[in-house]
Amino acid sequence: MAARNPVPSVVDREDFDGESDAIALYQAMKGAGTDEELIISIICRRSYGQLKEIEAVYQQLYGRLLVDDLKADLSGYFEKLSVALFMSNIEQDVANLKDAVKGAGTDESAIVEILCTRNNGEIELIKRQYKKSLLYFFNS
Repeated sequence: MAARNPVPSVVDREDFDGESDAIALYQAMKGAGTDEELIISIICRRSYGQLKEIEAVYQQLYGRLLVDDLKADLSGYFEKLSVALFMSNIEQDVANLKDAVKGAGTDESAIVEILCTRNNGEIELIKRQYKKSLLYFFNS
């Protein structure tokens, strides 16, 4: 089996400014209503590294977690996608595994798809992240 070497579909923008993006995202969610088009235009056109930088700047500027604000202002699949963009591949795998075992019944195909397509190193990282998330849940 070939190693997973994903090629990013969104690459770093040369004109990137994390502070102006953080301010724009705050403005898009401030007050009544949400400017979803502005949110889309920012988070769907930034690389993962740039999104993490925006997230850090947002917290510095406003003392709030950007992902929490997105969760509060968005809903449905748009919320899930927006939050997922700020997760690493491993964090996304853990979230999908949790969803697969949540509630009545288990989505075995999701579990198989994740675990059978990852190498041993990735599975070890998934295990560590999953345990870490459980410890956080039980300690909070």
